[in-house]
Amino acid sequence: MPRDPINKRFSEFKNARKYKAKRAIASGNRSKKYRDSINEAISLKQKYAHLLKCTVCKEDRVIELCHIVPVKLDGDGSPFNLLVLCPTHHKLFDDAKLHEHEYEMLRDKIHLGLKYHCLNMVA
Repeated sequence: MPRDPINKRFSEFKNARKYKAKRAIASGNRSKKYRDSINEAISLKQKYAHLLKCTVCKEDRVIELCHIVPVKLDGDGSPFNLLVLCPTHHKLFDDAKLHEHEYEMLRDKIHLGLKYHCLNMVA
């Protein structure tokens, strides 16, 4: 059975994210935009901490905000570009090692974040 276009785009996104993340880590420099984005994400996390749970496993003891489009790739700290994940799923997402059913749980949020990012690039 052929994969539908959305799943194909997920695969392409996972592979591109994995490659670009490794390249960004190798360069190792942190820009002002990166620091501002992290500060914005931290303030959102503090403001809404009582409401946040991992999107995948619903863990609420320790949560992290994960960028869908990394700051190194012109992502920002807006809510559209953030996922709420536990440390385990955050690491798996960054390494593109989530299982297919876990990506399905994040699919709508990822698509919304990518659309927001693309609209900001055009504007």
